[in-house]
Amino acid sequence: MKTRVIKDQKEFDTIKRVEADEEIIFESEEIEINCRLEVFGILRLTGKIKSSGNIQCIVGRGSSQIHNVGWGSSQIHNEGWESSQIHNEGWGSSQIHNVGRGSSQIHNVGRGSSQIHNVGRESSQIHNEGWESSQIHNVGRESSQIHNEGWGSSQIHNEGWGSSQIHNVGWGSSQIHNVGRGSSQIHNVGNCTSLSLYNFSVASIPLNLKLKIKKSKTAIVQRYKPIISWFNRNGISKTNKVILYKKVSKDWKTQENTPNETLWTIGSVVEHPTWNPENSECGEGKFHACSRPYFCDEFRNMIDDRYIAVQINRGDLFEWKNHPSYPHKIGFRKGTVLYDCDRYGEKIEAKE
Repeated sequence: MKTRVIKDQKEFDTIKRVEADEEIIFESEEIEINCRLEVFGILRLTGKIKSSGNIQCIVGRGSSQIHNVGWGSSQIHNEGWESSQIHNEGWGSSQIHNVGRGSSQIHNVGRGSSQIHNVGRESSQIHNEGWESSQIHNVGRESSQIHNEGWGSSQIHNEGWGSSQIHNVGWGSSQIHNVGRGSSQIHNVGNCTSLSLYNFSVASIPLNLKLKIKKSKTAIVQRYKPIISWFNRNGISKTNKVILYKKVSKDWKTQENTPNETLWTIGSVVEHPTWNPENSECGEGKFHACSRPYFCDEFRNMIDDRYIAVQINRGDLFEWKNHPSYPHKIGFRKGTVLYDCDRYGEKIEAKE
């Protein structure tokens, strides 16, 4: 892949398309999107980004990757098509607008007083994290999936249509507002401020969650008792040995260039040198694994990253049972790296 570092706005304006074998990098105090920029390869932008919508926006195609970090009063408009991946981080009073189509994936992190607006269509997937006083607005259509996690005093507003699925986790003083239409499904853990259900929509909420619910006669509210066991929650059989997943660099490493850097080559047995998982869910003292490869995307998502399958003895696992922040993650002491796989756990066969 050819990497090209852009020097200034004038040079950036000459780019109308990023080819599949190209990586374009542009960091500047101000960046303007002055065309409908189609990306088939990799695009990385950092700065105060300005675009104005359908005519002036970034379009991800094929298996492209787009990485945006917007500062100040940035306005970022993205469209994801096919199996493209778009990663956005909004700071200050930035605004991010995304449309996900096909099987595209969009990952957003909103900070400060940023605003993120998403429309998910077809089988697209949208993942949001709201921090501080950020606001996230989602509309899910067709069979799209939207996953939200709210922290601080963030606000999340969802509207589900068709057979879309919306999953929410609310923490701190975050506020989550849901409206379900058609045969949409809404699943809520933690805070939920309001819930309105229409047509044949279904909502799943904890037994101990108190809120006002507005619903039609054909809509369904399912109350559930929170599942404490990590195995039951993730659909993993409680056998003597389990296969779980990690995401590592192209060089098979995690925590690169830190004292905790670890090598995960195929066939190796990796053991944590300072096993102490009780102190906290995150941080040092344990390795982490996820029940499915795609859940690892929340923790790292660098270009050319790999997914690996790790076999772990059940006695070497440690689960956090007191309202874990990351319900798909578990700690482990020691494991054997079996093979690299795709994001659905299918083994990638070595090319001859």
